[in-house]
Amino acid sequence: MFNSNSVGEIEDLLRNMANTSPLARDSSTKLKVEWLLERCLDSDIPVEQATHCVDLALKTFKQLQVFAQDKEYQSTTLLNVGKTYETLGDFDKGLENYEACLKLNKELNNPEIEAAATRRIGRINSKRSQWEPAMECFEASLKIYKQIDSPKGTAEVLSDMGGIFHERGKYEQAAKHCLEALELGEKADDLDTIIHLKNNLGIIANTRGDLDKATMYYQDCIALCQRAQDNLGLAQAYHNLGMTWADKRDWSNSLDCYEKSLSISRELGDLALMSITYLNKAEVYVELQDLSVAACYCDRALRLFEKTGDKLGLAEVYQVLGVIFTNKGDWATAEKLFMDSLKITEKCDNPLGSAESYHKMGVMYAKKGEQETALKILGFALEKFQKLGANRDVQEVEGEIANLKG
Repeated sequence: MFNSNSVGEIEDLLRNMANTSPLARDSSTKLKVEWLLERCLDSDIPVEQATHCVDLALKTFKQLQVFAQDKEYQSTTLLNVGKTYETLGDFDKGLENYEACLKLNKELNNPEIEAAATRRIGRINSKRSQWEPAMECFEASLKIYKQIDSPKGTAEVLSDMGGIFHERGKYEQAAKHCLEALELGEKADDLDTIIHLKNNLGIIANTRGDLDKATMYYQDCIALCQRAQDNLGLAQAYHNLGMTWADKRDWSNSLDCYEKSLSISRELGDLALMSITYLNKAEVYVELQDLSVAACYCDRALRLFEKTGDKLGLAEVYQVLGVIFTNKGDWATAEKLFMDSLKITEKCDNPLGSAESYHKMGVMYAKKGEQETALKILGFALEKFQKLGANRDVQEVEGEIANLKG
C-alpha cells in the first residue's frame, strides 16, 4: 500500500540538498543521489509519484555544485536518471537524458559512457519496435565495447541484438548472438551476464518448441539468481518458466511462477515485466474458462502497455481479448481485435506475432463454422510458423487443419 511518507522523505531530502551549501559540497552527495534514484523505484510509491520524484531529483541535482563542477559525475548521473525513467516506463524522458549524456560526453570523450548511453537508446528503440534504429545503436555500442575490450559490455549488446533477431523471427541468428555472449560471460565469470543470457536462450528454446531445454535454462537461472541475489533476473526467470509450464498445460505451476514473478516485479517497479506477466496470467485463465478474470488481467496489461508505448504488447493483448470474445461467440468483436493485432505485428515486422494472430483468427472462424475461411487463415499461420521454425506451433496448426478436413 502507498505510503505518502515515502514521497515526503524524498522531497525533504531534495530540498535539504538544494538549500544547504555545505551538503552540496559534501562528497556524500553522490551516495545520496544514488539512494534517491533507487528509492524512486520502491514498490510503495505509485509510478506517477515516482516519476514526479525523479523530475524533482534531476532539477535538484542540476543546482548542486558537485553536479556542475564534475562533468564525469554529471554524465553518469544523467545516464542513471535515464535508466530510472526507462524502468518507470517513461521512455521519452529516458531518451532525453541519454541524449543529454551523449552530448556532454563529447567534451569528456569517455568511450564507456558513450557505449552505455548509445546502448540504452537502442533498448528504447527496441521496446518501441523500431528495429533498424535500435540495431544501428547496438552496432555502434558493440564497436566501442570491443575497442575498449569490455567483455561484459560486448556480451550485453550481443544479447540485445539477439533479442531483435528473436522478435523478427530469425532464431538461428538470435541463438548465435546469445551463445557468443554467454561464452564471454562465462570466461569473465560474470554471473549477471550469465543469468541474463540463460534467460534469453530459454526464450529461444521455448519458441522453437524445445520445452525441456527451456525449462533447464530457466531452472539454472533461478538457482543462479538466488545465489547472486539478483531479484530482477529471478522475476524474469520465474515469468519465463511460467510460460513454459503453460505451454506444457500445467496451469497450476504456471500461475504459481507468474505470481512469484509479479511479487518481485511489483517491488522493483518494473512495468514492462508486470505488463507481460499480467497478460500471460490472462491467457492461463482463458484456458481455465474463467473469462471474467482473464479480461481483468488483460485490462491491467493494456493500461501498462499503453503507458510504456509497447506496441507489440498491445498486439498481444488484442489477441487474448480476441480469444475471449471468440469463446463468448461475439465473432465481430473477435475478428476486429485479431485484425488490429495483425496490423500492429506486420507494421512492426514481427512475424511470430503475425503468425499467432492468424492462428487465433483461424480458430475463431473454425468455431464460427466457416470451415473454408478457417482453413485459409490457418494455412497462412502454418506457412509463417514453418518459416520461423516454430516447431511446436507447426504441429498444433497441422493438427487443427487435419481435424477440419476430417
